[in-house]
Parts: sequence; C-alpha cells; structure tokens
Amino acid sequence: MEDKKQLLNVFSLYIYIRGLFGNSISTIEENAFNGLSSLLRLGLSFNRITAIEGNAFNGLSSLSSLYLSNNSITTIQENAFNGLTSLSILYINGNPFHCDCELKGFVRFMKSRRDILYGSSHPECLSPGVLKGTRLADLSVSNLTCLSNDVSTIH
Repeated sequence: MEDKKQLLNVFSLYIYIRGLFGNSISTIEENAFNGLSSLLRLGLSFNRITAIEGNAFNGLSSLSSLYLSNNSITTIQENAFNGLTSLSILYINGNPFHCDCELKGFVRFMKSRRDILYGSSHPECLSPGVLKGTRLADLSVSNLTCLSNDVSTIH
C-alpha cells in the first residue's frame, strides 16, 4: 500500500511540474525545488526566465531531464546545477545568453558533464558581439570576462 501511495505522489507531482511549461515564470530562485528529490523530469520551457540563481535545482538528485529552452535566460549563476547527478538531458537552447564572467560556472558545468544531451542544437552566445554564435560548450572560461564597474579612476 505504501508503494502505491508513493507512486501516486510521484505521478501527481510529475503532472504538476509538467504544467509549468508556458507560464510567466521569470526567475528560478535558490532551492526552488527543495524536497522534490524523486522528480525525474522538469519542464520550464517557454516561460520568461531571465536568470537562474545559484543552487536553484538543489535537491533534485533524481532529475534526469530538464527543459529550459525558449526562455529569456541571459545568465546562470555559479552552482545553479549543483547536485544534478542524474541529469542526462538538458534542453536550454533558444535563450539569449550573454557570455561574460557570470556564465563561467555554467560553462564549467558543461565541460565537466559532456555526457549530457543538449537537444537538437547546442546553446550559443547572443552577446557580446565578438562571441555571438559561439557554442557555450566551445568557450574557454578565460574568454568570459566582465568589465569593471569602477569608473572613478577615469581621468
């Protein structure tokens, strides 16, 4: 009886999470899915997500498929994908990535997890212009720089 109850909970949870496609979600905050360790698939495509905070997917140790394509993601904070040890599919194409120092953690993640399938097309930089069209997986972390905000030293 307990197994049947757990199966129903997982099934209900999958249907609920699948229902997140095409909403107006704009940010994925730290620990947003905490407590959902049995979740296998998470669909967040076709939303308005612009940024993914660090540890956003913390606790999703069983997650095998993550769908984030066709949002407005420009940056992904360091450690956003920590703990996704079972991840094998990550659809993240169709986002306007700004390839600067804020994306270093995600590029490192991609390089360390070459076993992940990224769908029909790999994610690419939209900006800055010098990197436009470059696949994230082909970037060198040393190419991802940010300009200093300190303008007080300009003479």
